[in-house]
Amino acid sequence: MFEQVRQLLNLITKSVDDLEQACIESNTQLPSLDDPFHPASEAFRDNPVAAEAISVISAATVQLNAIVSPPRNVLYYAVGGVSPNGFVLLFRSLKPS
Repeated sequence: MFEQVRQLLNLITKSVDDLEQACIESNTQLPSLDDPFHPASEAFRDNPVAAEAISVISAATVQLNAIVSPPRNVLYYAVGGVSPNGFVLLFRSLKPS
């Protein structure tokens, strides 16, 4: 199981690197949670590379959470919709090509 955790961490790290590079190339940045929301702060999501990296990061963090958290918490998050974006890759893999 530790191998899977390390693979997920590597995937997250690579995706953060990809996201950072995409933001540099598009002259955008991740918004700070300390700043008020402004639509312009979401411009980084328009870059397809950034969007893919975000999807991978979200899905990998949900998977990592499923491995290390108590099952009742994972079920609660899934049913409660705490992190629905994290399931993007799962649903993508189930979608017929």
